[in-house]
Amino acid sequence: MAIFESGRLPDVYIDVSNCSARILLREGDKYKDVTELIPNGKVIAERAVKAFGGTLTIPGRYPATNAIIQELVLAKLLPLKKEENKL
Repeated sequence: MAIFESGRLPDVYIDVSNCSARILLREGDKYKDVTELIPNGKVIAERAVKAFGGTLTIPGRYPATNAIIQELVLAKLLPLKKEENKL
Protein backbone atom coordinates (compact mmCIF):
# COMPACT_ATOMS: atom_id res chain seq x y z
CA MET A 1 0.00 0.00 0.00
CA ALA A 2 1.33 3.43 -0.90
CA ILE A 3 1.89 5.92 1.89
CA PHE A 4 -1.02 8.07 0.59
CA GLU A 5 -3.67 5.38 -0.01
CA SER A 6 -5.32 6.07 3.34
CA GLY A 7 -6.24 9.56 2.12
CA ARG A 8 -3.76 11.45 4.28
CA LEU A 9 -0.17 11.26 5.43
CA PRO A 10 0.63 9.20 8.55
CA ASP A 11 1.64 10.84 11.84
CA VAL A 12 5.30 10.08 11.14
CA TYR A 13 7.00 9.68 7.79
CA ILE A 14 10.33 10.22 6.05
CA ASP A 15 10.58 12.95 3.43
CA VAL A 16 13.42 12.90 0.91
CA SER A 17 14.29 16.11 -0.92
CA ASN A 18 17.54 17.78 -1.97
CA CYS A 19 19.38 14.47 -1.38
CA SER A 20 18.48 14.54 2.32
CA ALA A 21 16.12 12.44 4.45
CA ARG A 22 14.05 14.12 7.19
CA ILE A 23 11.80 12.58 9.84
CA LEU A 24 8.53 14.50 9.95
CA LEU A 25 6.10 14.29 12.87
CA ARG A 26 2.53 15.58 12.78
CA GLU A 27 1.81 18.34 15.29
CA GLY A 28 -1.79 19.44 14.89
CA ASP A 29 -2.37 20.16 11.22
CA LYS A 30 1.33 20.67 10.38
CA TYR A 31 4.48 18.59 10.34
CA LYS A 32 7.66 19.29 12.29
CA ASP A 33 11.14 18.10 11.32
CA VAL A 34 12.33 16.06 14.31
CA THR A 35 15.38 14.48 12.68
CA GLU A 36 17.86 16.29 14.93
CA LEU A 37 15.80 15.69 18.09
CA ILE A 38 16.54 11.96 18.23
CA PRO A 39 19.90 10.20 18.45
CA ASN A 40 21.30 9.39 15.00
CA GLY A 41 18.11 10.73 13.42
CA LYS A 42 19.72 11.43 10.06
CA VAL A 43 21.31 7.97 9.90
CA ILE A 44 18.14 6.05 10.77
CA ALA A 45 16.11 8.21 8.36
CA GLU A 46 18.51 7.32 5.54
CA ARG A 47 18.38 3.63 6.52
CA ALA A 48 14.57 3.73 6.44
CA VAL A 49 14.60 5.13 2.91
CA LYS A 50 16.95 2.37 1.74
CA ALA A 51 14.92 -0.30 3.58
CA PHE A 52 11.85 0.67 1.57
CA GLY A 53 13.75 0.57 -1.72
CA GLY A 54 14.35 4.29 -2.04
CA THR A 55 17.38 6.45 -2.56
CA LEU A 56 18.39 9.93 -1.44
CA THR A 57 18.77 11.08 -5.04
CA ILE A 58 15.07 10.64 -5.83
CA PRO A 59 12.58 12.81 -3.89
CA GLY A 60 9.75 10.94 -2.18
CA ARG A 61 7.98 10.00 1.03
CA TYR A 62 8.56 6.79 2.94
CA PRO A 63 7.05 5.09 6.01
CA ALA A 64 8.82 5.31 9.35
CA THR A 65 10.53 2.15 10.56
CA ASN A 66 10.06 0.61 13.99
CA ALA A 67 13.48 1.98 14.96
CA ILE A 68 12.31 5.54 14.25
CA ILE A 69 9.06 5.05 16.16
CA GLN A 70 10.99 3.64 19.14
CA GLU A 71 13.38 6.60 19.17
CA LEU A 72 10.47 9.05 19.02
CA VAL A 73 8.79 7.30 21.96
CA LEU A 74 12.03 7.28 23.97
CA ALA A 75 12.49 11.00 23.25
CA LYS A 76 8.89 11.56 24.43
CA LEU A 77 7.99 13.05 21.05
CA LEU A 78 5.43 10.33 20.35
CA PRO A 79 3.19 8.65 22.96
CA LEU A 80 3.42 4.91 23.53
CA LYS A 81 0.17 3.29 22.40
CA LYS A 82 -1.76 1.45 25.14
CA GLU A 83 -1.81 -1.85 23.26
CA GLU A 84 2.00 -1.86 23.17
CA ASN A 85 3.50 -3.42 26.28
CA LYS A 86 7.08 -2.56 25.53
CA LEU A 87 9.35 -1.23 22.82
